[in-house]
Amino acid sequence: MSWLRRYGALIRNAWLVDIQYRAAIVLWLLWGVTEPAIALGIWWAIAGAGSVGGYARADFARYFFAVMLINQLTIAWDSWYLDRWIREGELNYRLARPLHPAHE
Repeated sequence: MSWLRRYGALIRNAWLVDIQYRAAIVLWLLWGVTEPAIALGIWWAIAGAGSVGGYARADFARYFFAVMLINQLTIAWDSWYLDRWIREGELNYRLARPLHPAHE
């Protein structure tokens, strides 16, 4: 099986698992947007009509948009699962499989 077919199957499987938890995904996405938006609002209030440390309101908006985007694209859940996998003895099973656990 080629690597493209393997990853295609993994992505399809992950999608099917994720759509079971639509509400959790919506809440996760909302929080990913809300947290930087609140911080942006605070800095906009501090800046008022002027600037803070040479940064204008538009600079804050660009920064917090970049933070939101990078956070959403780089989040990894492996560290949250690894603890449970070790405690429940599931890590041995995952390591014995032909696919690295990081790709699941």
